[in-house]
Amino acid sequence: MRYHIETAPIWDAYKSGCECPLCEIEENLSAKLVDQYLNEAVMEPAYRVNVNKRGFCSRHFLRLFDGKNKLGLTLQTQTRLQAIIEDIKEKPNAKQGVKIAQELQKTLDTCVICDAVNRMLGLYYETAARMFLYEAEFQAVIENCKGFCIKHFAESLKAARYAGKRSNDYAACITAVQLKNMKRLHGEMESFTDKFDASKNKSGMQAVTTIESTSLLRSINKLKGKIL
Repeated sequence: MRYHIETAPIWDAYKSGCECPLCEIEENLSAKLVDQYLNEAVMEPAYRVNVNKRGFCSRHFLRLFDGKNKLGLTLQTQTRLQAIIEDIKEKPNAKQGVKIAQELQKTLDTCVICDAVNRMLGLYYETAARMFLYEAEFQAVIENCKGFCIKHFAESLKAARYAGKRSNDYAACITAVQLKNMKRLHGEMESFTDKFDASKNKSGMQAVTTIESTSLLRSINKLKGKIL
């Protein structure tokens, strides 16, 4: 088969044992782009024009700020701020003020890094579906993974058509895996809360296991993507 991207990151992520292999891929893509925007992209005109128009979301701004190039980030932020200043009309009337507000809100949390990550993730959704069609062993890898966060599960379902004649099988496979692992997490949280239920622990408080104590964090990331 002809791949649009390298398949090695997909194999590695799906075999990693994490709660969402696509979150792992997204994190790696994001880290590379953050590094790019702290280094070679700083002085590239095409990148700067895009930053001026789209800026960075709050999450990526914080990651950039935690990086090692405050000067580079300052230069990009300075020109982004200038672009916004130029869009604000001085002494607007109420009607003009509403229009200014609407224009500002359009790019309130847009992000050049998110844009790039989402474009690349689209290729990963497509490639994973194609691998299900062409790589016989990939189905077993999916079945043994721990499912996906809700965002990546939904996008994977939408990409099922790329599995061609096996598109229905692909949709059914990832759905079965997703439901199994969401039920697993639900059970792990239930086991955690049961430890604090006196009616179920008449002999006294039982020790909380690592799986139980981490079930909330992993469930939040399952629901919202890897945010914690």
